[in-house]
Amino acid sequence: MRGGSPDSEPGDWLVKTLLRRGSRPPLFPLPGIRSRRTAQLGAVQAGAVVVMMIAGLVAGPVGPPSAASATSATSATSAGSATASAASAVSLTVTSSPGSVSTGQAMAYTITAANTGGSAASGATITDTLTDLGTGGVAATPLMNTNVGSCSYDATTSQVTCTAASLAAGQAWTVSITGQMTAAAGTVVSDTATVTGTESSSPFSASATTSMTVNQSLPAGFAQTQLAHGLKNPVVFAFTPGGDIYIGEQSGTIVTYHNGAAAPTPLVTLPNVYGSGECGLLGMALDPNFSVNGYIYLSYTVATTSSSGVVQPYARLSRFTVAGGTINPATEKILYQGNQLQNLHHSGNDLKIGPDGKLWWSVGDNVPTISNGEALNNIYGKVLRFNLDGTVPSDNPFVNVPSAVPAIYAYGLRNPFRFTFLPNGQAMTEDTGSSYWEEMNTIAPGGNYGWPFFEGNCFSCGYINPAYAYGHYPVDGATSAMAAYSGATFPQQYDHTVFFGDYNRGNIEAVSFDPGYQTETSDTVFDTKAGTIADLQEGPDGNLYFVSIFEGTFSEITAPGPFPPTAKASATPAAGPAPLTAAFSSAGSSDPYGLPLSYSWDFGDGATST
Repeated sequence: MRGGSPDSEPGDWLVKTLLRRGSRPPLFPLPGIRSRRTAQLGAVQAGAVVVMMIAGLVAGPVGPPSAASATSATSATSAGSATASAASAVSLTVTSSPGSVSTGQAMAYTITAANTGGSAASGATITDTLTDLGTGGVAATPLMNTNVGSCSYDATTSQVTCTAASLAAGQAWTVSITGQMTAAAGTVVSDTATVTGTESSSPFSASATTSMTVNQSLPAGFAQTQLAHGLKNPVVFAFTPGGDIYIGEQSGTIVTYHNGAAAPTPLVTLPNVYGSGECGLLGMALDPNFSVNGYIYLSYTVATTSSSGVVQPYARLSRFTVAGGTINPATEKILYQGNQLQNLHHSGNDLKIGPDGKLWWSVGDNVPTISNGEALNNIYGKVLRFNLDGTVPSDNPFVNVPSAVPAIYAYGLRNPFRFTFLPNGQAMTEDTGSSYWEEMNTIAPGGNYGWPFFEGNCFSCGYINPAYAYGHYPVDGATSAMAAYSGATFPQQYDHTVFFGDYNRGNIEAVSFDPGYQTETSDTVFDTKAGTIADLQEGPDGNLYFVSIFEGTFSEITAPGPFPPTAKASATPAAGPAPLTAAFSSAGSSDPYGLPLSYSWDFGDGATST
């Protein structure tokens, strides 16, 4: 964090390393929702293929066409059109990818000009003036690729111009332009490209347009509510058994969120917190027996003063005691303190009590000493595991390794700023990247994740590859929060999903995995208004909560719905001459929460079934 933010480019928390590390490839019962779910199916028509089924139902002649119906929402649409001059020898198309795009997300336009004439075309030029498509903050121009000729970008007019000396008869010229969507949610965005040139001494021109609607800031059925504002660099929070929420500010103040408001008197303001750069109070966890003992564990950078008066910061892990709605700093019990003077970046980070009852601590590599990640004689660039009293579990992987810090559980990390526990009990950490890649790493005992030699997927390099990684181009990235979803408040499509926040992109994304969390199956933008997110957690109620450091806010994402069922119907056979006997099926119909469905059938001839 620079000035209190987690990592990545100028203005972010991290200083980017200028050296490439290895070789990379090119780049949650909702009230009223669980009682009855109804999926409706219309009549089956002759010649229509319908999707829904009541097994074994036999009908007489198939009636007039009607499709299965279910309420659904489409967040983004795209459409295209093309025009050409008379007798144009060149056709032109423009498409956009992905078909559904959110504010801040990378998007590409693909322009294809095909010479459909019988002769070569010369002096071909494609022009495209970009609107609502920025450069992404990494480079001064959008990413432009062409299979013929060359392309240039005029930043003053936002126009891309591509030229090709000649196009052979039948040849296709493809240009792709990739940038960052800057339009607000709900905006209809269009892009028009034009191609001109000459064929057989006759000029030609053609144009084509594509349009789409930018996704809403959250998927349909979800809502974001700001619970508190005016906080000073909120960076971490923890849920208490009694329903209060402790919100930690980078400077060392812990605020109590109680009965819907931040209490005016803080729980504590820690003395001697070094809050410069990315340092300060960054981690907080409550003891499993907190209701009885009041123990709270804190990860912070302490400012000590040498005999000569020089401030010397160190990463520190301590336990304090909450009593009477306050913390007396004198109750501090130091569990561990780093042995290196802490630099401005990549200090002691997150804290969690694992499902094993142990205290887990993630620590950055204390950049610029990036070699720390691979050294077992220090805590930096590591995930560490302690007993709650600060001693080391006997089953830690390096307990009996000479010179190794016995608390180390995994190493070779750059800045594991936030981590989470998967429903299967494994820890997963984000590792905020340097210049190229952001990572999500499933933590294995004794695992080495390759920093500083590699970031991103290094394939058969001998180090553990990330479970998921994404690059910085064209939209820069800085992972800064993560939460594995295990609740039942969100629809089932979010089972096996890990949400992560990106401080630089200002969003929350949902990465879905296979049931074993070994293979990523999808990554979608979930919330485009997360701001400079610094911590993200699933609450006891199954909703998501997060803090945004520079906005000074604490927010909640809920799922009030509605989330309608999906109706599908099929007929076997699907068509045929009358009289026709057909069997109908609702196979594939589903409820978003996996609840039983009731069916209503209308066969179009006055006959119905339920």
